[in-house]
Amino acid sequence: MSDVARSAAGAVRRTVLTVVADPVIRELLALHLREAGFFAVTAATSAEACRLAGEVLPDVLLIDPDAPECADLAFCARLSEAVRIVVLSGSPACCSRVPRVALCLHKPYAPRDLVERLQGLPDRDDSPDLSRQGGSRSIWTAT
Repeated sequence: MSDVARSAAGAVRRTVLTVVADPVIRELLALHLREAGFFAVTAATSAEACRLAGEVLPDVLLIDPDAPECADLAFCARLSEAVRIVVLSGSPACCSRVPRVALCLHKPYAPRDLVERLQGLPDRDDSPDLSRQGGSRSIWTAT
């Protein structure tokens, strides 16, 4: 997990990169995630999310591809399998367009329900933390 994602007590928190075009919804989700103990990072577009993903090394990518600004899902296919992808969509068919979806929530949804579902996702304990072994961890797959 990202070194930035440590609480004051030193406990490691999951980093959630939220990609939602609507600024009110984006901040509402970030607020709920932070209150639940997640390290929340937000992006308004797929391009911004792609850039941020390399910086914050998210554990979870939360994306709403219904808006045109967030519809470019090509970067999702390049993410490491350790990154859990959660789709928020008004269209059930949308979830099939995103590779390796761990969870698909259909609109309307309650932020509280979303947080509970994220808390239920398994940890990515199958991916070693290479930074402790003198290496560097990447969220991108080898091309």
